[in-house]
Amino acid sequence: MSLHSAGLYLVPRERRIVLSPPDSSDYVPELLRECRRRCIELVVPTETIGLVGLAAAKSIFETHGVAILSPGIESTALCLDRLKFHHHVDSVFPTPRLVGISSPAELMSLPRPFEIEGRDPESGIERAFLLEVPDDLRRVRNLRAVVRRVLPGPEMRVMVLGRERGAVDTSLAVEHITALGEKEPSVFRVVHDREVETLAESVYEHLGLEGLVTVRVLRDVLGRPEVVSVDPIADVSMRLAAMAGRDLVGAAACRALGIEYELGFEPAEELASVRVSDELFVSGCAAFDSADLSDWSTEVEARVVSS
Repeated sequence: MSLHSAGLYLVPRERRIVLSPPDSSDYVPELLRECRRRCIELVVPTETIGLVGLAAAKSIFETHGVAILSPGIESTALCLDRLKFHHHVDSVFPTPRLVGISSPAELMSLPRPFEIEGRDPESGIERAFLLEVPDDLRRVRNLRAVVRRVLPGPEMRVMVLGRERGAVDTSLAVEHITALGEKEPSVFRVVHDREVETLAESVYEHLGLEGLVTVRVLRDVLGRPEVVSVDPIADVSMRLAAMAGRDLVGAAACRALGIEYELGFEPAEELASVRVSDELFVSGCAAFDSADLSDWSTEVEARVVSS
């Protein structure tokens, strides 16, 4: 579970369950046993590692009355294999140049800087911007990774929700701002960017996706949006999206449980959210000067105006 998503939606800290690692063979059966033992009706994945195995067992969970908030196995596997996904969309949509890497020698021969990422979540290689190849990657014998041309940004994550395969219901763009040297974004901002949302929706329709997915989009040096990847999960900014009037996770969860949920047609409110610790957001509606910041703890949330 993502640190940014943990406990923000359904599960308070005291009720969280620790299971085997998502990439272990025991993870799916152990999760099913816990769901049956605790009468859990819905599982909401917030990380991609282990998601292919979970999607493959989706029908088994459903026979036990447990819904999985993820697309089917075909859509999930296509999205999470970064190289296969690139080949499916490269000739149709603008995408950054990408190459598959299987050895440190290939990696060392590429011009830098570049963005590297594991070909799939189980590869053990986190996405990173590299000016030099670190020693730990030089020592990997079987390197399953992809390398992309660096785009200057800004980085957008578009959550897209559909009622049926390839049929878009609604979408929402959130800008991610990551401080230099940091791995996780520190600022999220809901934006009205119809160009980016339209591109993400077109990818959703082209691939025949279903349910809720997150499309990562970056702009090139001329400001044109390019499709980078798709994750078949909600973005970590899902709570901010709900505050802005687009509770896409809530809508997807209701539909998974057979409950009708209408999102409405009002435009999303442009809010901003700032991460000040691993588990704390400062989220935007009221002014900073209305909040007493003198005795903040990790249990306190203040609200700010988006810029």
